[in-house]
Amino acid sequence: MTNNRHFVPNFNDVHFQEEYNQYESLGDFKEDYQTKKETKVLFFNTKDINYLAGDNTYNFSIHFSPGNNELSSINMTFKNVTRISFIDFIIRDAYVDLNNANYLFNKGILSLSNSIRLERLSDLPYLILEITDIDNINYGTNNSINKASFILKYDDDKDIRNNTGTFITYSEGDNLQYKNINNSLIPETNNKMLYYKCFSESPMNYNPTPKGSLKNMKICIKTPHGKVLHKMNNYLTITSIIKDSNNLLNISFNEYFSPEEYSLGDRIILKNVYVTGSLQRKIDIETYLNDSNGLLILSHEDNLASTKMYKSLSVSFKNYLLKESSISSAENTYIEDNFGLGNSLITCSGTLINSSQQILLGLEITSELRDNNLLHGNIV
Repeated sequence: MTNNRHFVPNFNDVHFQEEYNQYESLGDFKEDYQTKKETKVLFFNTKDINYLAGDNTYNFSIHFSPGNNELSSINMTFKNVTRISFIDFIIRDAYVDLNNANYLFNKGILSLSNSIRLERLSDLPYLILEITDIDNINYGTNNSINKASFILKYDDDKDIRNNTGTFITYSEGDNLQYKNINNSLIPETNNKMLYYKCFSESPMNYNPTPKGSLKNMKICIKTPHGKVLHKMNNYLTITSIIKDSNNLLNISFNEYFSPEEYSLGDRIILKNVYVTGSLQRKIDIETYLNDSNGLLILSHEDNLASTKMYKSLSVSFKNYLLKESSISSAENTYIEDNFGLGNSLITCSGTLINSSQQILLGLEITSELRDNNLLHGNIV
C-alpha cells in the first residue's frame, strides 16, 4: 500500500520539527507530502511605473508588496518559485536614438533631400531583456548576452493609425511631403506595434531548489550593443493651460517634445495637475485633466522654427454628443464644457506621459506550495 499522505494547512502544528527530523533530507520529506503547483501570469504595463522616481519606459522597477497599491507594485507575494517563462513583449516602433535623430534633422542632414534613414527598433536583430533578481539562461560572445534574462526577436507587427503621411519623388533631390499632419521627422515612417518572442522557448527553471521569493525587480531593455533604450522625454512637466484658437484645451510644458513620442491620436495620461492661477472652476478642470482614462492629442503647437520640436499640445474639452433626430445643424450636436477657460494663460503644475507608447511585458510564474509551515498539517 502506497503511503501517500495528504495534509491540510495547520499553522500551529508543534509536531512538525520532530516529524521532519525522521527524514534524511528535505527532498525525502517533501516526497511524502502532497505539493501543489500554481501558475500565474504577470503583466507589466509601463504606464503604471513611478516615472517621477526615476523610472522610465525602458528601465524601471517592480515591487512585490501585498497590500501596497502604489505605483510600480504587484499586490502579491511569490514564494518557492520553480519556473519563470517569457510570454510576450509588445512595444511601439521608434527611433533607437531620438535625440540624435532630432540633432541631425535640426542640422539639415536628416531630410527628404537625401536618402539617409536612421535606425529604428524594428531594424535591430534582437533586443535584450534584463531582469535583476532572477537567474539567466543565456551564454554568448559578449557580456550583454551573458547578463540577459531573455533574448527577444521581432516576430510580428500590427498596423495602427498613421499620421506621418508620405512623400513623392519627382526627380533626384526633388521630393514633396504629403499629408504629414503629425509633423514626424520623415514622412512615411513606420508607426507599428511590434510583437517580440524569445529566441528560446526554454523556461528559467529553479531545480532542485526553488527560488525563495520574488523581491524587487529591476527591468531594462537594451540594444544588441548593451545600451539601455531611452526616450527624448520620459514625461512632460506642465506649466500652463489656455483655450486655443480652435476652441481646444492647449497644454504648455517647460521642455520641448517630439511628435515622434507624442503623436496625433495618442492617449496621454496627466497626473497631479493643480491649477495655481486664478480660475473659478479650477477643481472641475483639475478633475477632468487628472482622469485616469486620459485624453487624445489633437494638435501640436508652439513649434521651434526649423525643427520638429514643440512645447505645447491641444486636447478636447469635456463634451457630450447629442443624437436627437430633431437636430438640424452640426454645431447643435454637442455640448462642450470649457470650464470657464478663456484666452489668457492659466498657470498650473503637473506631469503627463504618453500611454500609447508604453510597453507590455508578460511573464508566467510557477510556484510550489511547499513552505514547511503551510505544507505540514493534520493527516486527513
